[in-house]
Amino acid sequence: VPPQRPRIEYNGTQVLPGHNLTTLHGEVAVIKCVSHYGNPPPILKWFMDHHEITPSRRQTNTTELDNPRTWLAVSVLELQISKDNHGKMLRCVAVHESYSTKSSSIEVR
Repeated sequence: VPPQRPRIEYNGTQVLPGHNLTTLHGEVAVIKCVSHYGNPPPILKWFMDHHEITPSRRQTNTTELDNPRTWLAVSVLELQISKDNHGKMLRCVAVHESYSTKSSSIEVR
């Protein structure tokens, strides 16, 4: 079962595709990538521009409460914010065999 497209959340709020993610210089931003209802769960990957970032925490996969045959996949990225990040594209990619392109992504700045 293909999962829903991934979404990026910051401070408990969804950041819409193409929108800016506003943070303060020097802070550690805790950013989530969430994908619902896949079976098996997708593999979530993070990219800053075209470079893959390894999150400090492992991806968690839990069964969906309203559909226990599918999975909720969550990847948490703790990103130290600096001037080097300004204007760069942050992307979360869900890799799953049921997607026609094998992956689905969301991008924010």
